Amino acid sequence: MLQKQVIAKHGEEAASAWDEIKQKYDEQLYGEPGGSQPADLSTFLLGNVQGFANILWGAPWRIGHVSANLKLYTSDNPVAAFQHPVREWLETAAFGSLIYYVPLSPSVLLKVERRLDGFDESDPGGSRRRRDFTSEETSVTRHVVSRETTKYTFSDGLIVPRKCVNNCLQAIEDAKIRFAARFLGFNPNPPSFNYEG
Repeated sequence: MLQKQVIAKHGEEAASAWDEIKQKYDEQLYGEPGGSQPADLSTFLLGNVQGFANILWGAPWRIGHVSANLKLYTSDNPVAAFQHPVREWLETAAFGSLIYYVPLSPSVLLKVERRLDGFDESDPGGSRRRRDFTSEETSVTRHVVSRETTKYTFSDGLIVPRKCVNNCLQAIEDAKIRFAARFLGFNPNPPSFNYEG
């Protein structure tokens, strides 16, 4: 799509430039010494960056295939985080309170859940499951990955636009808060600090 837009704007000069670019490997374009896969960065972060390594080791997670009609993509920020909208008013976006979405391939997703208080001491890591993801879960993942992208997105398919991402994720968060307030007695507002006496 970007290629078509550039060619439409700049004409034949752009077409010849695209032909030249298609002949090069990504590592040549970015000045890297060798081939690189976007999944390599995810592997490095989960295995070597202490915070992510601890989360993978100490929090419940799930891995599975995504819906066949939706493909995942990754970005220059491959471990995409999402703060659960239904939370205590004082809960910050600390490592252990976020949900992490890690696309391992276009069809395989790793979802690391947030660590909840009162976890089972006999099973400190929580559950590890292999279960496929629904179309809705896959769509939410694509939106979170797009929101967390800083500059580059790696994909062979369609990418969710930033405006859609912000609108959709806000709508999901609002709906979850309304549901929790109505049916679970959740109060998203901080307590009053006005004391008398």
